[in-house]
Amino acid sequence: MEIGGITPSAAGLASHALAEPLQSREELAKLARLSSNQVVMIERIQKQAAPEVVAAVKSGSISINAAAAVATLPEQEQIAAALGGRDELRQAAKRVRDSKKRVKVDAPLAQEPDKLEALQARIAELLAENASLRQQLADLTA
Repeated sequence: MEIGGITPSAAGLASHALAEPLQSREELAKLARLSSNQVVMIERIQKQAAPEVVAAVKSGSISINAAAAVATLPEQEQIAAALGGRDELRQAAKRVRDSKKRVKVDAPLAQEPDKLEALQARIAELLAENASLRQQLADLTA
C-alpha cells in the first residue's frame, strides 16, 4: 500500500500480511527492519524462555541477545535469574556465552583423539624427565 509513493513500515507489514504469508525469516526480518539473527533469537525466546524472562525483555531489563542466551538454560535457572533482577540475568547470559566459547576451544582436540593421546603421552614423558632432573639437582646440592 503506497501513500504518495512511500510505503510506511507499519502499513507495509499490515498490507503484506493480508496479501500473502511470509515465506522466510529473511522476508520477516526485512519487513520488521530486524536482522535475520534477531528473528531467530526472538523465536528461541518465544519457544524456550520462561515467562519471567519474556517479561524482563518486554520491560527492557534484558536485551534480546541476552534473553536468547538465558533461554537455553533449564527453566528453573531462568526463573532464578529473572527473579534476581537485571544484573543476575546479565550474569546468567554471560555464563552461557562463556561456556559456549570454552566448548568451541576444546572441540578441535576432541575431534583428533590420536593427537590428544600423543600429547598426553608427551606430557607424561616430560613430567618423568622433570622428576628425574629434580632428583639429580637434589643429589648435586646435597
